[in-house]
Amino acid sequence: MPSINPRTLFATLSTQLQAAVYLWRRSLALVLAAAPKQTAALGAVMLFQAVLPVGTLWASRGVVNAAVRSFNGTGPVANGGPVLPFAGWVAVAVSAIVAQQLLAPCSQAAQEAVSDRLQAHVNGELIAAVNRFRGLARFEDPDFANHLATARQQAVGGAFNLLYYGGGLVGRLFTIVAMGATLWRLQPLAPLLVILVSLPQALLQYGADQRMAERIYRQSEDGRKLHVYRDAVLGDGPAKDVRLFDLGAFFLRQYDPVFARMTAMIGEQRGRLLRRILPAIVLAGVGAAAVYLYAVRRVLDGSLSLGDLVLYGGALLQLEAALLTAGWSVGLFAQYFVWLPSLFVVLDAEPDLPLPSRPVPAPRPVRSGLVLDHVSFRYPGTAAEVLRDISLTLRPGERLALVGRNGAGKTTLVKLLARLYDPTEGRITLDGVDLRDYDLDDLRRQISVVFQDFVTYQLTAQENIGLGNVTDLGDRAKVAAAAHKGGAVSLIEALAGGYDAQLGPQFGGVNLSGGQWQKIALSRAFMRQAQLLILDEPTAAMDVQAEYDVYLRFAELTEGAMTVLVSHRFSTVRMADHICYLADGRLTEEGTHDHLMACAGGYARLYGLQAKLYRDAGDEEMRR
Repeated sequence: MPSINPRTLFATLSTQLQAAVYLWRRSLALVLAAAPKQTAALGAVMLFQAVLPVGTLWASRGVVNAAVRSFNGTGPVANGGPVLPFAGWVAVAVSAIVAQQLLAPCSQAAQEAVSDRLQAHVNGELIAAVNRFRGLARFEDPDFANHLATARQQAVGGAFNLLYYGGGLVGRLFTIVAMGATLWRLQPLAPLLVILVSLPQALLQYGADQRMAERIYRQSEDGRKLHVYRDAVLGDGPAKDVRLFDLGAFFLRQYDPVFARMTAMIGEQRGRLLRRILPAIVLAGVGAAAVYLYAVRRVLDGSLSLGDLVLYGGALLQLEAALLTAGWSVGLFAQYFVWLPSLFVVLDAEPDLPLPSRPVPAPRPVRSGLVLDHVSFRYPGTAAEVLRDISLTLRPGERLALVGRNGAGKTTLVKLLARLYDPTEGRITLDGVDLRDYDLDDLRRQISVVFQDFVTYQLTAQENIGLGNVTDLGDRAKVAAAAHKGGAVSLIEALAGGYDAQLGPQFGGVNLSGGQWQKIALSRAFMRQAQLLILDEPTAAMDVQAEYDVYLRFAELTEGAMTVLVSHRFSTVRMADHICYLADGRLTEEGTHDHLMACAGGYARLYGLQAKLYRDAGDEEMRR
């Protein structure tokens, strides 16, 4: 058996104690900020719940002794005297019992009041903390994603539970001291014996709970996978694919082994704990039985009364129960010590984009334009460069198209222009000033974007469009003007309720097609009178007629703005004044459509392939 180094053991316990104090302090701050009055009420109720059992035992002792005196003819009832002593003890005992019953619903109500307010408060704090992340790096970091998922699923309740069970532990400690002092009257060594024989069980429980919590935490990615597999079958988004391709059984096959792996781990830990803890339980039982038998012997030899046996027997049971509950609470702390740090990692995380100490306001109007100066980029935690040494210029009023195969870096470049990331090397300037030196909020107000994976909000049509400029969300005229630019007017006017119509099926609204949703998203982009307009595949989900309408009005829609257009459709790309062709993260070709066709490079090759598809399709149609 390996020897235990006392210095190492002390250092470990000291570290865990410091961590516990830190988490309690942070959790207490959250609870008090969320529900100060309710927390004080809960604390008072818990204090009374800890005190009352002691009073109940002493009252029970008085009742039994008074009853014995009465039956033996030595008490006030037998000799016709007043019944006040016996009735008094009964009244105290009954009052204590009734008070304990009354406190139970009060405790439950106070717990729920604190828990509800704490959950709302912590969720608000999480939203505020995540809102500080002005870019995308945190969300695309797997480690931070685990912290965020843990904070959302486990740590919110953990902050309350740590405080609640911590308060309960204080109450149990009070009970332990009070019952220990009571047993001390029986025999000074009795409380020490009961505590010593109960310690192994508490320590084993704590160690097992800590190991289990750490194992579960390490498997948090498995937990996220379970949510993915479950939501794929239960969610409305994938419902068509799941049914058309009969994917329900597939996702169940994915779900079962992950679930089995997690439950097997938990079952293994519980089995190991049971095997190790059984001897400790037997030891605690033997110790308590020895103290009780000692009290019985004292009653038999006449040195204690029957009331004393009730008192000491009850104190023994209360002490053992308090010790076991305290050990269980300490075991729960092991779990919260694992979950809660994730909450504070998220709450304390620094902004992911560095903000300037003296921010420069965004230019109005832009005079010289945007310049990418030898820009390279790789995603955090990866070694491969997604963009390599990109240099280009976008002047005011110019329409620039980004073209290339999938994975060429087009959308990544768009994210850099919107300052959702900063370049790994090089810089991006606007009117000669690095984007990192501008006031980020002011800069973003000059940028409007439609991403290819645009969001479909389960809100009204007016809200869906108005979110492009929240300050004007309630301005029907501005929303209608944006809808006109995005081609969504006829769509909205056809809806029952018009701009007030609920969109999306989640709340019983209209479920639009992909092309209709894209018109809404395009309209949302036009809500903002931005100087930089980024359209990432803006017509990919539209039908040919809708795309042609956008094509005819493209110059009008983008007038006065620097426009970046990303598209695989070369009919759309030709709307641009200047075209940049990306390949493997490099800018390999740029110029007008005619110039690039004359160069006969990658752009011309892709254009030819797409044109051939249309020609072949047309020939086939004619043959029919």
